[in-house]
Amino acid sequence: MSALLAAKGPQGNTAKEICEAIVGKEKQKTCINDPHYKEVVRLLEKIRTGVETARSPEGKSVLRLSNAVFIEKSLSVNDQFVRNFACFQGDKVMRTLFNTSDAYEEINKWANTATDGLIPEYLKSEDELSRDTLLVLLNAITFMDNWAKPFETEKTWNRDFRLSRKETIQVPMMSSEEDLIYIEEDDFKVLAKSFANERFSFVIFLPEKEFDLDDIEDDLKDGDFQWNKVKNHTYLQQMELVLPKFNIEHKLDLKPALELLGIRSLFARSGADLTGITSDAALYASDAKQVAMMEVDEAGVKAAAVSGVNIMPMSLAPPPTMFIVDQPFYCAIYDSKLEMPLFIARIVDPR
Repeated sequence: MSALLAAKGPQGNTAKEICEAIVGKEKQKTCINDPHYKEVVRLLEKIRTGVETARSPEGKSVLRLSNAVFIEKSLSVNDQFVRNFACFQGDKVMRTLFNTSDAYEEINKWANTATDGLIPEYLKSEDELSRDTLLVLLNAITFMDNWAKPFETEKTWNRDFRLSRKETIQVPMMSSEEDLIYIEEDDFKVLAKSFANERFSFVIFLPEKEFDLDDIEDDLKDGDFQWNKVKNHTYLQQMELVLPKFNIEHKLDLKPALELLGIRSLFARSGADLTGITSDAALYASDAKQVAMMEVDEAGVKAAAVSGVNIMPMSLAPPPTMFIVDQPFYCAIYDSKLEMPLFIARIVDPR
């Protein structure tokens, strides 16, 4: 959304809603009145710098962010929008034919390349892409890093994971004894394990009340959990962590979440204002989806997500303290430089 706004595709009330969701209501008026959307551009620059400086000790890129716009070849697009998007994102605007299989193949090829093969298919079938589509905006984020202290493979064994009070399964569980950040909140406990690039940490949220993830979900959704507690926590506690290995992929409908943030007119046939993109057709967003994956093993974590918005014509020292993750939990990859979680996952079944 920030890329679309910075490129000045949305106008009027649609731009106002997106801007308010990104920078907050108190800065929204300044943002919209500024011809260069400085608040949004500043945020994009901060993110871009954060991505470029995210390296492993060996110098490999840990974090990757990519954006793309696929536009129907028959649609006349404002040159300024194309220039703005390329300027802010450094990515090309690509032309395609949505009434053929070309768009399906090209979008999946882009997703596969942008995520280093972690998400080879953003679209599972051609039916997911309407032939009436005129524009698809895609965003991909990829994270890959090893643990600062890897789990020892010989300490991985099958253990019980309780899906509910009535159902238990056996899954490979990793085990490690080390000094870790440990925080106790009112309704849940938090543990953070560092990656090789210590700017990033894997944060696990485990409920105090068994199987009840509601309080964690509410705190994460409402922004009540203070992420700087992880960044500023200087005391490390000796812990024995038992964590399941897992490899998950999930497709999420982002439209309800975006509407909850106040971005509503974008999805309205009669209310969307995307005249910054083209004046040839009245456009609106038909949907917004995200495909995300996360793989956690003894060596480290791989995570990726591809989000897309489809534009149509208007017609997530004492004895060690035990931290056993053997029930549904939340986890996140936290970036202490950008001071935000990059990925948040709800793990109910690690199989």
